[in-house]
Amino acid sequence: MQWQRNYFLIEQDAFGLNDTLIGIVLTYKDGDGDIGLNEGDTFPPYDRQSDTLGVIRNPYFYNLNVEYLEMKNGILGPFIIPNTTDTFKLQARISSLTPDGVHKAIRGDIDYQFTPPLFPGLRSDSVLLRVRLTDRALHQSNVVESPWIILP
Repeated sequence: MQWQRNYFLIEQDAFGLNDTLIGIVLTYKDGDGDIGLNEGDTFPPYDRQSDTLGVIRNPYFYNLNVEYLEMKNGILGPFIIPNTTDTFKLQARISSLTPDGVHKAIRGDIDYQFTPPLFPGLRSDSVLLRVRLTDRALHQSNVVESPWIILP
């Protein structure tokens, strides 16, 4: 499984200075077609293990993971949620894309829209996203990086 192309859907303000990320489109190719999870995929290794605060800690519950890095005062690092020690993560469960029939090799686009759009009100100078997908056999895709996104 690997990403072929990627698009980060970014809207700029009226002056063309400040960006808001509204979604991503990822073009994939997979030889055995095991991308995505079914609603019934709730047992190990895809179960919803969570901590005492209800935060899901199982790395395989979500199969689309987006790492959020920020540039703040010239230093690149993970974005830490204010008043916590937790890093900000974007995670989603992509539904199964496995085709019917004998031939399972697939290619296509995953179009994921952020609701609400990301970044309004954050105090970073700019951000960078790194995206990775995990298939049902727990194989991970190559990492895709966004362009730098300049924030207000």
